Amino acid sequence: DVGKILAKAIQNEEFCEVFGAKYYNVPLTNKSDIRYLSTQNYLINNDEVIIHYDSRVTGSRTAVHNDRTRSVASVANEGDMTLLCIVIGSESQFEKDGYSVKVYGGYEETKQLLNLGFEGYKPAQILHKNQILLQSPVTNGNSYLSIGTHSDAYSVIPENVDTNSLSYRYLDEINLTAPIEKGQRVST
Repeated sequence: DVGKILAKAIQNEEFCEVFGAKYYNVPLTNKSDIRYLSTQNYLINNDEVIIHYDSRVTGSRTAVHNDRTRSVASVANEGDMTLLCIVIGSESQFEKDGYSVKVYGGYEETKQLLNLGFEGYKPAQILHKNQILLQSPVTNGNSYLSIGTHSDAYSVIPENVDTNSLSYRYLDEINLTAPIEKGQRVST
């Protein structure tokens, strides 16, 4: 759910401005003076802790839970790819005092996942608008129905995979009975 929310949110320019800001000034209001904020998310702010900084990360938000686990939602760009990375419930490593954080687990896990995503994968158009995928018989009909796509579809695939080698699996059983209306969804 966090990934779905983030995917929608990054379509909003104002959200992206705040989400990716190292520094942000909250304007003066009739209730408060200007407030100067700086993020403590070390994936995007390398002022104090540099080992977690990742220049690919364009926005990130961290939540620390009562049990001291950390969740991180991040967006990163490299080349033609944008990845969303959601890490939930990661554990940090603490110094001997039990309080000072030695390694923020959520940041390390985010960087590892981004490395896996960017290395060895590529964005690809896997379906084209109006592409015919299947010819299916129609019960009570006189001919086969051409089943295709209504829009382009993109995905991320391994670098060594050619889109021509992809196969399609239909999630719905395709049992068609006439009449069929133009544009009717018959499968996923």
